[in-house]
This record gives sequence, structure tokens and C-alpha cells, in this order.
Amino acid sequence: MRTLVVNCYREKAEEKIKGYLAQADRFSDTYEVPWGVLEPAYDLETFSAVIISGSQWLLSVEEPAGALAEFVRTLKLPTLGICFGHQLFARTFGVQVLSGELIERDETVIISEPGLLFYGMGPEAEFRESHREYVDGDAIERAGWHVIARSASCSVEAMHHPTRPLYGVQFHPERSGMNGEKLFDNFYNQVVYPFVKGTYQHPQGRTYR
Repeated sequence: MRTLVVNCYREKAEEKIKGYLAQADRFSDTYEVPWGVLEPAYDLETFSAVIISGSQWLLSVEEPAGALAEFVRTLKLPTLGICFGHQLFARTFGVQVLSGELIERDETVIISEPGLLFYGMGPEAEFRESHREYVDGDAIERAGWHVIARSASCSVEAMHHPTRPLYGVQFHPERSGMNGEKLFDNFYNQVVYPFVKGTYQHPQGRTYR
């Protein structure tokens, strides 16, 4: 099994992607690519999952590259978008990303849908935040996505697509200690592995394949 890890960082990319690779390496072989090589025709045949990293890219002031947006829009593999990757989901599916104050701290995340991504976790968990942009909760829900976690500082800490195995988290699980490791455990054990075996059950009750 292989995971495509998309490195979206514009500064210190090699250093910042290490945490993502270390987590994905626990479950599968990994293949890192810079975001600029992605396009709708990119061959995903040998991959079972995708992870889209954070970035210094500010989507409130800059549109995502057309080829990258189309790649994301057509994704059907289990995908975890983290921070920028989470916001990229929103922007690609027509929801504006908003700008706010810089948040750089541990935050208590309130989990409203334990489901798959937060399987076995309590109603609240601490995760590391590092962002100045955020997804508007009302707008993303109007677009059909399901908000599954919130915090005092952010109305959309986690969300999933209504029919596809696409999950976004505003926080950084790769920097969140045991809670972050548990979230990666769940992404692979509750989403990716069942998808590969053909037994994936979407949180809304739809068997995907």
C-alpha cells in the first residue's frame, strides 16, 4: 500500500513535511511530491491514500492553481487534508476561505461526530493549531460538507465530504502528540484499509465501493 504525500509548503518544505511522512510511514509506503506536479491526469493507480499538507499559502488572497484545484476536485481515494489541505478542500468546492488572527497554540477541539476520524476518542481532545485562515462553517455546510468538530477559535476544526472519503482537519495532527497519532491511526484503520478491502462505510451510511 502506498500513500501520496503532497508537500504544499513554500518555505522550509523539506523540514516541515517530515512529520507527515513519519506518521504515514507507520502504515504504508510513502511517496512525496510537490503540489506543482499535480493535475487531473496525475496517475493515482498505485496509491491507496493521499495526504495534503499545510502551507504558507494564503487562500483568502490567492486562488489555488487551476491544475491543483482540479486534481483535488476529482479525488476519490481516501484523502486527509491538513490545515492548508483542509482549506484547499473548501476553496476547491466553492467555499471562500476567510482570514483572521494568527493562532499558534494547543486548542481544545469539541468533537460532534466521533465517527471514523475520531473513533475511540472522547468528546474533546487537544490538538496543535498553527493558522491564520479558516473555513466558514455555515458556508461549508451549505456546500454539502459535514462539520464534525469545532473549537472556541474555529467553527470548522474537522469535516468530511458528503459522499467521498475526503476528510479535512484545521489542526496539525502530525504535531499533536498522542492525539495526533490516534487520528492518523483512525484515518488508516477506519478509512483507508477498509477502502482498500472494499468494505469502507461512509459516515453517512453509504458503502463507497
